[in-house]
Amino acid sequence: MPERSTSRQVVATNVVDFEKRGSGLGRHYVYTVHVVWSDDSKLVLYRTYAEFFNLHVDVVKMFPIEAGLIDKKDKVLPELPRKMYIGRANVRKVAEKRREALDKYLEAFVKLEKKIVTCPSANKFFELRPTDLNPQREDQTSGRKSPFAFFKKGKCCTAEDGPGQISGPVQLEQYRAISSYKKNNKDQIDLVADREYEVVTKDTSGM
Repeated sequence: MPERSTSRQVVATNVVDFEKRGSGLGRHYVYTVHVVWSDDSKLVLYRTYAEFFNLHVDVVKMFPIEAGLIDKKDKVLPELPRKMYIGRANVRKVAEKRREALDKYLEAFVKLEKKIVTCPSANKFFELRPTDLNPQREDQTSGRKSPFAFFKKGKCCTAEDGPGQISGPVQLEQYRAISSYKKNNKDQIDLVADREYEVVTKDTSGM
């Protein structure tokens, strides 16, 4: 996990996508956030609307003047899109609209004064977490790990399929590196942040 420097800060963000996670009553949407730091490092984070909301509430409490609580003319904090209660049929449409609104919110947020962008709540929101390295989606089992990747495209034939079940070219799983990585031995490869790699085999231990 990249070490955080006290002098660096987030300079650009992009909420690029959203996906549904969990099951039953615990199902919820998670938003994919691309982050660029002032040292040119790049990360991909996954955050729920609740985490955006908590960030906003904390920053408003910490900076009441900039939030316009004392005098509205001093307000510089962007407005967070409000929580909406909707029917099941419109969930995805609303999630897309919220993605666009959250994208604009973060874009404005990282342009604020450094004291706001680097406050403890913001640092906590933007820090890399184990769930960013190993996102659990609806189609993943609990033991599946992808320590250097943030998404998967395509479908790879499994060992259970056997060679007799393959009727055409195998489409390999593709992963995108969330940060650069220098190999430690001859059996590894160097990774470049934001570049896609095709994975032939995987070690499920995550090593």
